[in-house]
Amino acid sequence: MYFANKSFLIDLRVVNPCHHGFKEVLESNQVMKIFHDFCEDASALICQYNLICNFVFDTQIAHRLISDFLQHYDYRNINISLNNLLEEYTGQVNTKKDEINSQMQNNPDFWEQRPLTQAMIQYAAQDVQYLPLVYEKMRRMDVFDKEIIDNVTENGKIY
Repeated sequence: MYFANKSFLIDLRVVNPCHHGFKEVLESNQVMKIFHDFCEDASALICQYNLICNFVFDTQIAHRLISDFLQHYDYRNINISLNNLLEEYTGQVNTKKDEINSQMQNNPDFWEQRPLTQAMIQYAAQDVQYLPLVYEKMRRMDVFDKEIIDNVTENGKIY
């Protein structure tokens, strides 16, 4: 999670999100949560904790809507990767992506190991730290009006 210019790593294998106020934040209609490709995260939260996240802004859905509006029809816009999205909107990429992806392919239980390595922590932090900037850049686009924001957050509810 990225908040107040800091990345916070919450290990859901150790911390139950229904404690420590985390559930209230995720379920809040007042606090926008920015994710990229929230579908699997949403499914895990629902199945494992019966927790439904409200007021979600999914950058993948937003990018798809913006691309449709601008008539940039390209199969890569349907499910744009986080690194491609970050590069397109911020010029940044997750510098640990290739290293971690390689390790994940070689070890299906990669994320089960504890303690997390420094590379795993950096990877997780980089995956969220630029999302607020992506949101701000998307929001400032001429095509990005209240209707699109409402559409994205509404679509974020139907996972």
